[in-house]
Amino acid sequence: MKNMDTYLKQYYEELQVKTDTQGFKKLEPNNGEKVIVLSLGKEKQGNNNIEVTGIEKQGDRTLINVKTFDNQSTEKNPTIIILLDKLGENVVVKDTDGTVYEEVK
Repeated sequence: MKNMDTYLKQYYEELQVKTDTQGFKKLEPNNGEKVIVLSLGKEKQGNNNIEVTGIEKQGDRTLINVKTFDNQSTEKNPTIIILLDKLGENVVVKDTDGTVYEEVK
């Protein structure tokens, strides 16, 4: 991807319109950085923010732990962009409430 910032902005704006999109998307720009975009979906809209609580690399698996909480967010589809140096083949994104988010294709 030539201009990742522009793509991320467009994808973020798309998620705010397509509020039924829930899960994570893996992106790999040309500079080698790894990007995970997690959206919670419209069920969590209105006052929900997302915080990364930990990232664990286990062989070919990357486990990303997140926490959602009330915080006057105005996002229609609460979203977080996570930048990583390395990303395993298998990614698991799990909320502290037990929710495991699926990959968005």
